[in-house]
Amino acid sequence: MAENPFDKVDRDDRAQVVAAQEKMIKEQWVAAMETRIVGEALGDCYRSEGVNHYENCRHIAERYLDMLRKSRVKGWMAAERNYDP
Repeated sequence: MAENPFDKVDRDDRAQVVAAQEKMIKEQWVAAMETRIVGEALGDCYRSEGVNHYENCRHIAERYLDMLRKSRVKGWMAAERNYDP
């Protein structure tokens, strides 16, 4: 993940904290939905390529596996408390 949105937030201003929480969750869900789209493309590729799917769909499979590792929805609590697991 790029930048922690809680770094520039005044913790006493509830509106800023809620906005940072919503921003973080929205970014995580967008990444999760992108992963889902790539997974659906991988399934389509497998069906269309038949027995050759190991060779012809490899680039999509590698991208999908990489996205699965990086795009989990983790929430905002750890980031708000400046904890990086």
